[in-house]
Amino acid sequence: MSDIEKVKKLREATGAGFKDCNLAIKESNGDLDKAIEILRVKGISKASKKMSRDAKEGVVVISGDNTKTSVIEVNCETDFVAKNDDFISFVKELSELNNKNSSNIEELKVAKMKNGQTVDDNLVALIAKIGEKITIGKAKTIKNSNGINNHYLHTVVKDNVAKLAVMVSLDTKDNSDTVKTFSKQLSMHIAASNPLALDSNSIDQAIINKEQELVTEELKNSGKPEDIAKKITKQESNISAEDKKNILIPEVAKDLVEQINFIARSSEYVDAKSGISTRMSITAYENLVSTAKRRMLVNGETNTVIRLTDFTGVVPSINGKVELVYEGEQEGADQVSYSLIEEAIKSVFNLLFPPIKSLEKPNEQTPYDDVIQWFTKKGKEVFIGDDFNDREYRNELDKVDGLSAIISKNCKNINVEEIYFYKEILIWGLSCFKKLTKTRSLEGIEFKDSIGSYLNNLNS
Repeated sequence: MSDIEKVKKLREATGAGFKDCNLAIKESNGDLDKAIEILRVKGISKASKKMSRDAKEGVVVISGDNTKTSVIEVNCETDFVAKNDDFISFVKELSELNNKNSSNIEELKVAKMKNGQTVDDNLVALIAKIGEKITIGKAKTIKNSNGINNHYLHTVVKDNVAKLAVMVSLDTKDNSDTVKTFSKQLSMHIAASNPLALDSNSIDQAIINKEQELVTEELKNSGKPEDIAKKITKQESNISAEDKKNILIPEVAKDLVEQINFIARSSEYVDAKSGISTRMSITAYENLVSTAKRRMLVNGETNTVIRLTDFTGVVPSINGKVELVYEGEQEGADQVSYSLIEEAIKSVFNLLFPPIKSLEKPNEQTPYDDVIQWFTKKGKEVFIGDDFNDREYRNELDKVDGLSAIISKNCKNINVEEIYFYKEILIWGLSCFKKLTKTRSLEGIEFKDSIGSYLNNLNS
């Protein structure tokens, strides 16, 4: 037998190219069996080199009947190969074996195919012959002895081989044409809609969180951003039923949580390119409630109302959800967070009360004169401790002249339990607008006359 004839026989036996067969014949000194072994070794080598490449194309194959149906995905690099006859023949036989092995991929790889060789050996030979990476992807077998299985193939390549396949398993005793038609239509609907899961409980929480962020972002750019965002934050926050019952959260406190998020988006210290996580509001809301709950437990109280001083507990949630620019890093994460809270307070303050002018005429009267004069002329101070019980907290705010009158005039239909939160906003707002001085300590926050504090600092 001439070398040309041996090359021809070798090509028929292995499917390898002419060049590879010719070299194998020469290397084996004309021994066909040895030449086949040489090609197998070279094929394995070639296959290993191709495994690092991407296999983004391929087909899906379905086999079985109404009671046991198997589906397997086989990937390749190009759509051209996905339509190759040798590739199609391999995946069709593989599908039949998969049905017998019930989608056990490891057992499937060592199963014998019709030529007596394992699936793995045939896969290596096919890679060597075709010249592309080929992988066995996902596989699934559904057994249904109490109903029927049905499927739909989309973009059929050949017979039961397609680019997309859907299997549906129905638990029913009705095997009528109506049920079969329904299962077929359901399969087609799934193929068209590409659902993420069988039901809402089966969807990965990370996917849900991401979608919520995207939807929230869209809503915040629409008609009533604060109102919509508040509803989403309340809905998605992990607050127990007991805490909802025992901890009153004023609506204005919820507004303030959302304002922090909005203001962060335009802050000079925050990296706008990185974006602001919409979950920041949710985390801030949860931390706010946790801070109030801790305070309630410390004082042995059964219920409480959110305070503005509780917003110190929101700082970690801001730090964890924003990316700072260089200037922000220099300023410090905590300081940036506190500044965002103060800007949010100023924003809410201007919505509730008459705006404070940046420049005022000498002796010009303002709605806040009584409050400011209580601090300046009487030289008094207000200290709100982080762990003050409700009685201590209210007594400290009640002693300030003018607060109740301003609230009564500008804020209608307020829950009586929420009035003290408004009193805090008034004092905080005046400090944010530099009408009072605010000092933070380990125990709480102190408010003083700004001019008196300034002069005292000069004298000291």
